Amino acid sequence: MLSDEPQASVSLSELGVEYSRPLASTAIGEVQPALVEAGQKTNFTYYLQPQMQNNSQGFQRILLEASIPLHFAELRRDGDVVNTEVEETEGNFRLHLDQNIRGDALIEVDFEATVFQNHTRFHTFLERDASGETTRQQVDPGDAINSIEGTGDSVTLPIDAALFSGLRVPAAFTPNGDGINDALSIEFDVLKIIDPRPIEATTYDLQGRSVRSLRQELGLAGHYQLFWDGSNDSGALLSPGLYLLRLRVEGDSTTRTIARAVAISY
Repeated sequence: MLSDEPQASVSLSELGVEYSRPLASTAIGEVQPALVEAGQKTNFTYYLQPQMQNNSQGFQRILLEASIPLHFAELRRDGDVVNTEVEETEGNFRLHLDQNIRGDALIEVDFEATVFQNHTRFHTFLERDASGETTRQQVDPGDAINSIEGTGDSVTLPIDAALFSGLRVPAAFTPNGDGINDALSIEFDVLKIIDPRPIEATTYDLQGRSVRSLRQELGLAGHYQLFWDGSNDSGALLSPGLYLLRLRVEGDSTTRTIARAVAISY
C-alpha cells in the first residue's frame, strides 16, 4: 500500500497458512554437465533423487524451468524409459508422468539448451493434483548422484574474456528488390552479460564513415538477429561495393569488438 502521509501505517489482523503433506520427504536435483561452453548447444541430464516416507503424497508431474529455452529429450526412472507427455513452452517444460511416483527412484531427464550466462540455474518442481488443487514442491539443489562430480542445479562457463560467439553473416547480398537475397541476415550470441549493457551494430564504408546504425541499445546475454536492407541511415540505397560490419559489446570489465566485410552487389 502507498500513502503520502509519513505517519500512515498498516496493521495485520489475521494471518492464514495453508499446508499439506509433502509430495516427497526430500527431493535433490543435480544437472550435468556442470561446466559448458558459452553459446554452444549442449545436451544436459538433470538427475532427480526423491525420497519418500509414509506420509509422502507422491507426484505426477515434473516442471523444469530456466531463463533460456529448454527442449525435452527423454525421461528415465531407474534406467528405464518412461512414457511422458510433454508440455513445452519457452524457458521451461512440464512432464506429465503416466503414474503417480510414490517410491524412491533415480529419475533422469535429458534435455537440450544453449547457455549464455554464467551460473544459469535449472529450477525444478514436483507437482500433484488432488481435490481440484495443485500442490507443488521445489527440488533442492545438491548431490543427487554420487558417481558424478557436481552438487547443484546451475552450470558455469569457462573463465575468459569472450563476449561474442557464433557470428553468422553472409559475405554478400543483393538488395535489388527481386525478392532473392534482398537483405543481410546477421546472427550472433552475446555471452555473460547479466546487467543491461550497450550492444551495438554499425556498418561503415571503406573510408571509415558510418553509413547505417543497425543497433544502438542496451541488452543482455542471449541470441540476436539483425537485418540490413542495404540502405543508409537516411533510407537511401547504397552503391555496390565493400562495407564493414562492426559489432561492439561493452562488458562489465572489458569491451569487445568484432568486424566482418560485407559486399553489396546488383
